[in-house]
Amino acid sequence: MKDKNKTKEQLIKELKELRQRVAELDAREDDRMAAQRSNDWEAAEIRMKDSAVESSINGIAFADLMGNIIYVNESFLQMWRCEKEEDVLGEPATSFWHAQVEASEVLERLRNRGTWAGEMVARRRDSSLFTVQVSANMVFDEKGVPICMMGAFVDITERKRMEGELKKHREHLEELIKARTHELEQEVEERKKTEGALRESMETVRALLNAPTESAILLDLEGTILALNTVAAERLGQNVEDLVGVSVYDILPPKLVASRMARANEVVRTGKSVRYKDEREGKIFDQTCYPVFNAQGEVKRLAVFAHDISERKRVESALRESEELFRTIVEVAPSLLIITDEHGRNQYVSPNCKKITGYSYEELVGTLVWWVHKDDALRAKEVFDRALSEGIRGRNFEYKAIRKNGEIWYASSSWEPLRDSKGKFKGVVIQTIDITERKKVEREIENSRRRYRDLFELAPDSIITMDIQGMITSCNAAVGRISGYSREEIVGRHFSEMGMFKAQDIPKYQEFINDILNGDNHYQHIEVNLIRKDGTERIVEAHFGLLKDGDRVTGFQVISHDITERRRTNDEV
Repeated sequence: MKDKNKTKEQLIKELKELRQRVAELDAREDDRMAAQRSNDWEAAEIRMKDSAVESSINGIAFADLMGNIIYVNESFLQMWRCEKEEDVLGEPATSFWHAQVEASEVLERLRNRGTWAGEMVARRRDSSLFTVQVSANMVFDEKGVPICMMGAFVDITERKRMEGELKKHREHLEELIKARTHELEQEVEERKKTEGALRESMETVRALLNAPTESAILLDLEGTILALNTVAAERLGQNVEDLVGVSVYDILPPKLVASRMARANEVVRTGKSVRYKDEREGKIFDQTCYPVFNAQGEVKRLAVFAHDISERKRVESALRESEELFRTIVEVAPSLLIITDEHGRNQYVSPNCKKITGYSYEELVGTLVWWVHKDDALRAKEVFDRALSEGIRGRNFEYKAIRKNGEIWYASSSWEPLRDSKGKFKGVVIQTIDITERKKVEREIENSRRRYRDLFELAPDSIITMDIQGMITSCNAAVGRISGYSREEIVGRHFSEMGMFKAQDIPKYQEFINDILNGDNHYQHIEVNLIRKDGTERIVEAHFGLLKDGDRVTGFQVISHDITERRRTNDEV
């Protein structure tokens, strides 16, 4: 054989070349493992974000572009009183709302505009209704193509109920003030009129006694009831006729008798009204005892008016609790909360302002402090000016910022306009978070991706990735050099349809692939007879490795190199 004629020096040279080749393959394997670790980090980051969504106290749901539910978190299931996720998945998003036509219109606006926020009435599985604050957005891939829709939901039923009750109570108080003011004016006028006018005044007094808004009782100085209206009788649990002539101290709870007598004596002694509150049977009453004078200016009777303020007290207590909850949330939240007036001056700044911006509360309140870095100043000013001039909301506006000490950081701000009851613009609520670390991670991931792409494209060996069905999902430039086919002719096709392999060999290759997917022959290699586009044949050595997403196999990667010349040399030997 020809190889027998080789000198010892030639053989040593060939051995060194083979060792060099093995070292190069080992280096490429190290690079591939580094790229795999980068992918593992990205997967971990995705899992952390998934965990944040799942543990959110707000209901969160994702729907596909057709409007069908594809994911909900635990808060969503609790809010809609669904037992498990399977009860929800695949359902039309519109089926969870009381007005499904309105819900369909919201979905259409979301598809057209990319975002929607507002209030809607939701329907639970048991048909009960509740009011929800909705914030919805389209989700886009890295190329800007919409892939699904996301919604975040907050149950505001209790808040809406309290707002309604507060409004009713406020209107009720205003009516009482108007009525009492009018009645007092009438009383002043009645004193100046004749006996006929006095009789007319008595009619007014009787009407006042029977007014349904509060109880009224007329007493003598011993506490005997001379007259009372129907509201007072109902609260005492008897009829008006049965109570006239009865001592009020005989029907009041014993623990109140002493204090009521003391109040009455004080009115008689001072000739001035006394206002006080007491509680009975779980209710709170705001009471006023007025002196009634005779012609000689002596106190001869007492008029007692009592207003049930139990509901008002309950609402006031609920409001205080709500305000305390809001204050607590703002103070412990990691984001910076700012409320401005219509001119952009800060009216409120959350306590963590110094930690985030470097400026103290005193430095920020009452003025406009601009911490945007000069690189983004023009862009940020345009957005902020529009928010003040047009009263529009903004979401996740990212920019470079600078702290008071000159340190650079990155911020993301969202804002919502404030309006009064008439819709007039009153300012802006701004929420800002520090995304410096996130930006750093994004840059590291992008650099890692770029390095992987460079290694992938510049590798001298051909690299192909396939899904578990055998469809080619990507390839590098070396594949074209070894096969003669362009990237466009390869990607997206099944490996058996390429014409690169002999028909009788395809079942063997498919069996090998199945073994790899089943866990056999992991990272093994085979020799493949490759038919180039020009019809010539080459022999390649192919190394296989699984591609995974966590524990799930998503496909495999094939790294191959041309060993035709080596095979021919071995055959000659």
